[in-house]
Amino acid sequence: MSDAIKHECGVAFIRLRKPLSYFKEKYGSYWYGLHKLQFMMTKQLNRGQDGAGIGVVKLKPQYGDRYLARQRSASKTALGDIFEEVFKALDQIPEEHREDIDYLKKHYPYAGELLLGHLRYGTYGGNSIENIHPFLRQNNWMARNRQGRRWRPVQGQGIGRSWRSSAIDIGDGARRIQAEDDPVGVVFLR
Repeated sequence: MSDAIKHECGVAFIRLRKPLSYFKEKYGSYWYGLHKLQFMMTKQLNRGQDGAGIGVVKLKPQYGDRYLARQRSASKTALGDIFEEVFKALDQIPEEHREDIDYLKKHYPYAGELLLGHLRYGTYGGNSIENIHPFLRQNNWMARNRQGRRWRPVQGQGIGRSWRSSAIDIGDGARRIQAEDDPVGVVFLR
């Protein structure tokens, strides 16, 4: 038996495990991931009656380069609007650079390996762009847990440095584990 059908948002996530050049060779386009995301979101279109949004993350960018892009829409034709804007941004790239993956990775915001799509089925709040994922953190204030304690960072570590496997006690028996070669993945354990 399956679960009862509920009214919930639709989510699509793609992690390209090969470089964009592989998709150019195999499928004739660097944008295999974007087209697949559009297809997956279209299949869930009934869930996105209040809007939609996508987020794209570039893995291993050069320091100082933009690595995160998003596009959101709260219109009735949100999905079409989003991908129209995404591919319109590609038209801004000069013709002589459209086959240069290094140039595209630097100048085209949607040339990434992690792609997230969200179709909003509103159950609270109004139908506005502020209620559509993906959200971006608006400040870099240190996160706190429910008891008001700060998560202490791993000493001497930072994005762009080589990471070692390390764990620190963050209070109440919780530990923060930092994976050896993953500068983003952090797990909090109790």
